[in-house]
Amino acid sequence: MEQNNNTMLGTTFVLLTFLSLAHCIPLNQIQQARLIANVSRTLFNQSQQDCICQMISSLQSISALNYCSSNQTCQLFSSNLTLIDLDLDVGWIVIYTDQSLIANMFRKLIGTRL
Repeated sequence: MEQNNNTMLGTTFVLLTFLSLAHCIPLNQIQQARLIANVSRTLFNQSQQDCICQMISSLQSISALNYCSSNQTCQLFSSNLTLIDLDLDVGWIVIYTDQSLIANMFRKLIGTRL
């Protein structure tokens, strides 16, 4: 009976691990940079993790954010951005989802330089 319990526990662990991995959203970061675009929402006095949670919980309507650690401010950007610029700015971090327009913009830039 104990072996059946161990087997069942092992199977449950593997299943839960698989299900948790199925909901992962890959994020990318650019240090010392800031997106210049129309801001959808600005949040004050937030940790970086809180801002990431806001982005992920937006159900794909927000795909990028600027985060400034010195004043704990984040700027959230819509997934349907059309005009984007990237500015070098110490103290800011750009965080974006891999599926976002920003990721596609960087892929195009890298592709044109090759």
